Amino acid sequence: MTTAPRKRHIFAIVAGNALEFYDFLTFSYFSIYIGRAFFPSHDPMLSLLAALATFGVGFATRPIGAVVIGSWGDRKGAKARDHLLLCAHGLYDCRARAHAVLRKHRHRRAGHRGGAAPRAGFRARRRGGANDSDAD
Repeated sequence: MTTAPRKRHIFAIVAGNALEFYDFLTFSYFSIYIGRAFFPSHDPMLSLLAALATFGVGFATRPIGAVVIGSWGDRKGAKARDHLLLCAHGLYDCRARAHAVLRKHRHRRAGHRGGAAPRAGFRARRRGGANDSDAD
């Protein structure tokens, strides 16, 4: 490998790790506010713990996604794996946005939050953690 592709690969690795670190850092920093918004409770500690548990799901599913998607990518090839991950991220993003819009519209008149938002956040974090795994 020549110097130019090596530098490009190193830059891509550093950029990917920096973005991932930023994702986890932001979620942990705003976990108090996320807990209040998505997990309302009379005890603020329960809201914070529920938000941090959701945060931990991303860490827990990452190795599982690496094993499952990595082994599938080894059999089918890197291009198929990358297409799978991009499509999965796009579907989860569209689903989360549609859920947020429809839920807001549906419950605007009712004036309550319900339990669907915390479950959707948990599922999105779990699936995102599995898809964010480094399967190379």
